[in-house]
Amino acid sequence: MRWKRSAYSLFGRMHVWLTEHQAFLLLLAAFTVFRLLAVVALRPGGFIAHQGPDQLYYFDMSRFTGSGLLPFFDFWMEYPPLMPWLATLAYRLSLYLYPWDVSIFWFNLVFRLLLLPFDVATLVLVYKSVLRLSSRDRALQVAGLWALLFAPLFALLTWFDPLTLFFLVLGLYGQLTDRPALAGGSIGFGFMAKVLPIGIWPVGLFSLRSNRQRAMYVACTAISAGLVVLPPLIMAPAYVVAMFRALLTVSSWETVWALLEGYTGYGLVAPLAARVDPAAAVFSVHPSILPWPLISLGFAVLYAFLITRHIEWTNKSRVVSFALFSLTVLVLHNKGYSPQWAVYLGTLALLALPTGRGLGYALVLSAAMIVEWPVAFILLDGQGWFLAAVIVLRTAVIALLSLESLARALPGAFAWRVIQRTALPLALLVSVGGVFALAGPTWHSYAASRLETDPLAPLIKSLRAAESPSTPIVVLQPDLLERLYTYLPRNTLHLFPNAWGDAWADVGKWLSTRLRPYDQAWLLYDNTDEARRSLSDVLRTWFDIEGCPVLQTWYGPVWAGHYVLAPELEECPVDAGFEDGLHLVTATLPHKSMSPGSTFCLRLMWAADAAPSKDYAVFVHLLSAEGRLIAQSDTWPPEPTSMWTVGETVLTSHGLVLPRYLSPGHYTLHVGLYALDDGTRLPLIDGSNAVRLGELVVEGPTS
Repeated sequence: MRWKRSAYSLFGRMHVWLTEHQAFLLLLAAFTVFRLLAVVALRPGGFIAHQGPDQLYYFDMSRFTGSGLLPFFDFWMEYPPLMPWLATLAYRLSLYLYPWDVSIFWFNLVFRLLLLPFDVATLVLVYKSVLRLSSRDRALQVAGLWALLFAPLFALLTWFDPLTLFFLVLGLYGQLTDRPALAGGSIGFGFMAKVLPIGIWPVGLFSLRSNRQRAMYVACTAISAGLVVLPPLIMAPAYVVAMFRALLTVSSWETVWALLEGYTGYGLVAPLAARVDPAAAVFSVHPSILPWPLISLGFAVLYAFLITRHIEWTNKSRVVSFALFSLTVLVLHNKGYSPQWAVYLGTLALLALPTGRGLGYALVLSAAMIVEWPVAFILLDGQGWFLAAVIVLRTAVIALLSLESLARALPGAFAWRVIQRTALPLALLVSVGGVFALAGPTWHSYAASRLETDPLAPLIKSLRAAESPSTPIVVLQPDLLERLYTYLPRNTLHLFPNAWGDAWADVGKWLSTRLRPYDQAWLLYDNTDEARRSLSDVLRTWFDIEGCPVLQTWYGPVWAGHYVLAPELEECPVDAGFEDGLHLVTATLPHKSMSPGSTFCLRLMWAADAAPSKDYAVFVHLLSAEGRLIAQSDTWPPEPTSMWTVGETVLTSHGLVLPRYLSPGHYTLHVGLYALDDGTRLPLIDGSNAVRLGELVVEGPTS
């Protein structure tokens, strides 16, 4: 019966434990399912980026295993071994899955699923760590807030930092529970994933209670790191040494140190093709000009001075505070910074500081992460000033976090109490002030950079520079409306109502109503849109009938027609013969007196006295008395001239717009033809190269 009593006792304890931690277990279940579904369904970068910044790099590196090559046994990496080996395992497992359209899909999914247990375990460690420091209510509160933070989720979907964060928090938990083997082993394994966990290692030397514990702590750190690094070090030492050389010689990036060295880009690594050569590990993007030995010595001396102060190491809250301070010192000293490091600082801030203050820092750093990637590196690519400003602001926030964590580890003095009260408000003030200060210049810079990279930039600049900026622009595709709207004056763009080419309004009535007050208009359509091709022909026919083209041209796949909508004028005989059998028969001449900014529509009737041998374009020029070109309209006939038959008549239409600030005076209209192949004008039979249609009098500027 003893075993029954033991079983009842076990079940009783389990029931009590489940009851005590029920709220957290529910949170853990929801968190796990949420993360699992996010790994399957969410894409980092949203619509800004196609991939996470390093995902293809992990994928390409892991593909070497398809040739039987393993990291650190057959080639070197700048990352410590744990991540490359985990990525290699993910790739090998992904080969057993039937491929999807995107080759990286299965690898990335498996890699994220392998990281998921570390992410879930971190949530458990956050909860258990706060239980060592405070009440169950606060532990549940902090765990819930950490589960809601964006940075850890983004890191899981994008980088491999959940692996390193797990070992960092596990090492801190070992320090809080006086377990030297757990603390040292975790930090050693963490160091074999990324350098950051070593930042809290000195804390264990002071917080552990006895020399025996400290000796075990040191030994377990060395053993755990050795278990990872010794096999490749024995079998392929050159590749392991190359990793450490790469870490020591890497150039600065995304830090104030990088700004001082004149670099405003992100961190770059040696190309994968060079990884079989250990000598390629000495890789730098830019030369180092700062005295790094002196900088490192200064940080080391300052840190050694502070950690040897009279800190109450038996107070676990102060242990966590100094661990956070230690991590901030490592981050501030480091040559480089990556956006995802916000997960380390934010997590320890939640553990070390009062809940609201820790959350404040975590949220600010999470926002900074997104501002760096993808905003700075993709949305504002090439705007080095913006990244520099973000780096300065983010460094200021981390420095304030460092001061506050130190103040909580060394309380008592009035100055420390002041820092505790003011550090977070200052961090928020810096962040919010920075947002307001950068908002205007950033928006203008973004607009300018987008215009320069837009294939429609020449069209947009042409529309902006038009004599009449309020000229209406009719478009067929919503895409065109969206691409042009912010660049042009409001109320100039008119989207013809249609659904994928099916008109929702009568073309003639709609255009007449919208364009009635205007004497000119633009028609734009994207010729790649097959669904709207026939509708675009209908609209263009209306413009050709109701107006005369000033300009018809292509901007990539976008056709643009600028039309004059002036009323029809009286047709007058011309009777001008050109060589090669062409004949100008009639023209609709404008009134002799016009005002600056006026428009007129010139229609020319042509005939072929003999079959033309070439294709010609028609030009209409309005010239000043000195021969200066005032306005023009060049167009090609609706049917190439080489296909005209004898006796056939062809109509060409030409819209002209007088400049708004044209000086009063007498101007003349000239019409002619030029060959499309070489641009040479076709002479008239009398030897001249253009027909002088008549004189136009411009009286005075419009009011």
